[in-house]
Amino acid sequence: MNLGERVEILLTKSSVQRTLRYLTKKDKKGDCSISKILSTYGRRDLALMPKIKYVIPHAVIDFLARKAGTKREDFHKEIQSSMSFRRAITVACRSVGEFGLIKPQVFSSPLIVIWNFTQACNLNCRHCYQNAGPQAADELPLEEKFKVIDELADNDVPMLAFSGGEPLVSKDFWPVLAYAKTKKFHLSVATNGTLLSPETVERLADNGADYVEVSIDSVHAQKHDAFRGGKGYWARSIHGLKNLAKNKRLRSSMASTITRLNFDELEDLITMAKDLGLDYFYIFNFIPTGRGKDIVDLDLSPEQREKMIEFMHRHLNEGEIQVMGTVPQYGRKCLENYMDGQLIATGHYGSSAKAAAVVFARYIG
Repeated sequence: MNLGERVEILLTKSSVQRTLRYLTKKDKKGDCSISKILSTYGRRDLALMPKIKYVIPHAVIDFLARKAGTKREDFHKEIQSSMSFRRAITVACRSVGEFGLIKPQVFSSPLIVIWNFTQACNLNCRHCYQNAGPQAADELPLEEKFKVIDELADNDVPMLAFSGGEPLVSKDFWPVLAYAKTKKFHLSVATNGTLLSPETVERLADNGADYVEVSIDSVHAQKHDAFRGGKGYWARSIHGLKNLAKNKRLRSSMASTITRLNFDELEDLITMAKDLGLDYFYIFNFIPTGRGKDIVDLDLSPEQREKMIEFMHRHLNEGEIQVMGTVPQYGRKCLENYMDGQLIATGHYGSSAKAAAVVFARYIG
């Protein structure tokens, strides 16, 4: 029995769930005991009293990290450097305390919020689920957008992704991105890439973005442009991806929505992502809403989707590039084919080769 399975059994006990409810209960300042334990873990500058107060909780974390095969120093660094990671642990503990350990796990707050930040877009993509175009007349004013950030932070949401429309065309995007970083989210930006000049990429890094994703639908410029509703978009997006790959402060990704139009390009698309030096290749399920309702016949057949997730799983384990996606069957494929030491997808943005990941994936994969 591995560590994940032992923890799984432990978390089903009512006494443990009561303890988690107590440890994650917020005080008047909006903080909780779990958060305090994590924020002090691994720090060498603590005064004597906090060291004594947290010696047992910190020893428990050390024990779990050691059993999970993680170096103590690496775990210290990860917890101390990432407020979003500490929030994710806090939300997970609070969720098990409130709802029990269930499959799929119900969370007290979402681990990630994807914000369709604006209706405005400079493209006219055939599959756009939001039917984006001109800016909506009732778009939130800047002050209300700041309030959204406050509300998400108050509810311990760890990760926030800006999508659209096209977020980079909004005049409010930059001040809201910078404000969100002060709240210590892990920040992602999904863009069509046509506006990613070297200066814009640098500005994204300066204002706190962690991960930037660019949508590409074909390795062929003419085919991509026809799908995106204009000419020259492919060249501009590829140029944007090259600028992104050069900036080592950002994790970079190429994202493709797979339909019958580009299903046969899967190998070529991932080869292009690797050749560009990107960190991730991301596959989106086609969603037939918005303008996508007009091309519902382009959705993959069940047989094609199964071949697609086989492709994803194979390339994930080859390890040349991280292969992630919004395809829910991907987690099932990883679990069905898991052998010790292989990677397994543990959510839309993560994977691990450790045996505990198998347990983890049962609840959020």
